[in-house]
Amino acid sequence: MTTRFAVIGDEPAAVEAQSQLWRGLARRMAEVAREVEAQAGAVSAAWPEGSAAPLAVAEARRCGDAARETAHVHARAATLLAGLVQPLTRWRRQVEQLDDAWQVLTHAEGQARAAREADLGDPHSTARIALAQQRLDLARARTGHMSAVAVATAYDTLRRDAQGQVGEVAARLSRLAAQGAGAVPGAGAGLGGVSRYRTELGLLAGGARAQGRLAPEVARLVDVGVLPSEAAGWDAAAFAAYVQVRPDVAAQLVARRPVAGVGAGSWSSPWQLTDSASVGATPQPMSSFASVLATSPPAADPTLTSAGDPGWPHRLAVREAFEALTPSEQQLVALLWPGAVGNLSGAPFSVRAIANHVRVVAAVREQEEANQSKARDAWHEGEVGQDAQTGPGGSARRFYTASHIDRDRAHLAELRSLAADPSRQILWFDNAGDGSLVELHGTLTPATVGVGVFVPGTTAELGGHEANARRSRSWVDASDGKVAMVTWMGGDLPDSVIRDAPFRDYADRLAPKLAAFSHDLRQEIDHSAAGLTEVHTEGRTLMGPAVTVIGHSYGGAVVGTSEQYGLDADNVMHVESAGAGHDVRDIADLRPGRCDVRRYTITAATDPIRFAQGSQVPTEGLWGELVPGEVKDVLKDYGHGADPGDLSGIQELTGDRGADGRLLNGGEAHSGVLDEGAEGWRNIQRVLNGVPPIRKSVRGIPGLPLPALP
Repeated sequence: MTTRFAVIGDEPAAVEAQSQLWRGLARRMAEVAREVEAQAGAVSAAWPEGSAAPLAVAEARRCGDAARETAHVHARAATLLAGLVQPLTRWRRQVEQLDDAWQVLTHAEGQARAAREADLGDPHSTARIALAQQRLDLARARTGHMSAVAVATAYDTLRRDAQGQVGEVAARLSRLAAQGAGAVPGAGAGLGGVSRYRTELGLLAGGARAQGRLAPEVARLVDVGVLPSEAAGWDAAAFAAYVQVRPDVAAQLVARRPVAGVGAGSWSSPWQLTDSASVGATPQPMSSFASVLATSPPAADPTLTSAGDPGWPHRLAVREAFEALTPSEQQLVALLWPGAVGNLSGAPFSVRAIANHVRVVAAVREQEEANQSKARDAWHEGEVGQDAQTGPGGSARRFYTASHIDRDRAHLAELRSLAADPSRQILWFDNAGDGSLVELHGTLTPATVGVGVFVPGTTAELGGHEANARRSRSWVDASDGKVAMVTWMGGDLPDSVIRDAPFRDYADRLAPKLAAFSHDLRQEIDHSAAGLTEVHTEGRTLMGPAVTVIGHSYGGAVVGTSEQYGLDADNVMHVESAGAGHDVRDIADLRPGRCDVRRYTITAATDPIRFAQGSQVPTEGLWGELVPGEVKDVLKDYGHGADPGDLSGIQELTGDRGADGRLLNGGEAHSGVLDEGAEGWRNIQRVLNGVPPIRKSVRGIPGLPLPALP
């Protein structure tokens, strides 16, 4: 049911949790005060003489007094918040009741109005008017309000009263913060004093130790109101938990961009000032890492003419900078600058996942507002449900159709699902357009023998990510810890089989990104526990797990084209592939990132994709001379090169049967090969696990059922 009135105030459970957190801090501060007092007494007894002894004892006792005052402040703040829980719950219940009343009265008033506007010449009109009026009177009696306008007025009154009560609590909390600042010797009133109070409080509570060199950066965010005062005592886990329930804070963090500070560390040595005379100088504050993020050159994307991995200097420098941090500092960097870290090539995958979770949380609110705005504008113009209409001047206008509504709802639902689960390992995220996403499933351990990268095809978009992620997880779940998978949708894929899929432009845009990501993946493997494991696979011995890149349908064209950009893979698999890549006619047209790459193809005998494979139209030679120029311009981007099965040295694998052993027919064959237990799925499982796959004996003819994986 559509709600008329917005919820008032924060989630009561979140406020209660915050109150409990502050109460816990108060107890810890009281314990610190008692410990400091005990130590001061011990110092006084052990150091009875000398002018420094009284000063040391006095300073220790001043710290103890500050800790006691801090405990008192936090206890009072916790009590203030706890007092809001019951009113917040009551206000939510009252808003729900007002919503119900508004719905009932609006409906009853509409019926009464319609009855009064009916044809008075109709002998039944008087009876209908009386019945509608009777129902309106009953609605008024049931709701206790005379009209929908009266309900809206009651809501406005409730909201003003609630805002007043919340404002009073906020004012008291501000006074408590000022009181806490005054309790710290040397800390004056105002933001500077409050910042010092919060930072020293966090140090006493252990938070600043967890934040390390990031503590000053956290304090700055507290001062400007992005984070609450207790953030000075948070570790990365507490920080992440707070951001997850505060999309407004997530959005502010995503919008932040690191700024290079004056005299900040150089790129090659982020923790030492460039003009420092001492080689063993103390590491500088974390603000120097902001300079690293702000001044690092962008990673060079691979091109058709570049050799090797042109982005490796950037990738290596970023990795080294992060490895100079403690694990806790790495996590906090991701939380403080998620917009810069989430898609940062060279950053550890665990760090990118933390940053991208913050970005997803912020994107939920962004998508909610976008969906509401489009729907509201469309309804206002009377456009919903129409496909197209000729506007002024004969121009075609595209309207917000039912299919658009469904896609936007699916997009939002997927974002909400991702935001609700911080354990999802999102390595790339962009909410623009249809959305793009790269997710890691499983972990890299010494037991890992294979890492797969699954690239889906036409119509893949963020709103349908879960279906592709489920396929990737199926191979992980069936591997007993030996396989990790990546679902790669690092950009926009074709929306239409007819309008978009026959052409090369999507593959041309995605291929360099996939090749660049393959080098990121290789770096992550080399730095993980899996990197030192010897893996024996099909007569080869590899250091670290074999990387298998799997392209399905149009994703096969992306994978084939990415080989021309130096894709780093041990195995390449074309599954019901659109082609080996535009302009690829022979194996010599590929420029793989590894000379020992092995290639496989799976195409079910009845899959209609066979009619598209190898359908690229030549625009050179005699045929090109016969084709008119305007036709050539249309055809030059058509098709995706050779049928992968026609390339020399490629192994064609069986994949004609479903999980139940029956032959896959027609359209179901195209995606059915990826269903768990299907013949194609099991051959992919074999390659991922380093087990020799089952080859097809005759092209285009179904083979015998595939045996189970040993």
